[in-house]
Amino acid sequence: MRQFLLAPLIALSTAAWADDVVLEDRRRMTLDREMVLVPNPDSRVAMFIVHLIDGSKTVESVGVSGCLSDYGTVAHGPSNDPSLRVSWVRNGEGAFDFIGRTMCDQKTSGAKCAQLLRQGQQLLPSPPSTPAKFKWK
Repeated sequence: MRQFLLAPLIALSTAAWADDVVLEDRRRMTLDREMVLVPNPDSRVAMFIVHLIDGSKTVESVGVSGCLSDYGTVAHGPSNDPSLRVSWVRNGEGAFDFIGRTMCDQKTSGAKCAQLLRQGQQLLPSPPSTPAKFKWK
């Protein structure tokens, strides 16, 4: 998933299926249900846009486990290292509970993502040698 083109992902994240979630550190994550991939019944993976408090935007990998038991772990972070782990529960009120619910409710494997891949498009650029922040005005 690291080798995707950023522009189509940004365009997709503003679609009708997108939801904004405010994380505990005041960053906003734009979730697009059609970008969620379903590798197996118990887990989901996706790439979502994160709006930082300084107005810049970046992309984070998000992985969810525990869809069958309605509780589990959300792993998130930079696309090359989603190493932050947070627990989620289906009936919880927190931001990561909402992220877990939203991703686990996705039953088909990312229609828009699959279409882009069939067309030979990539969703993220190759990681640069030095970490870069993506900024738009």
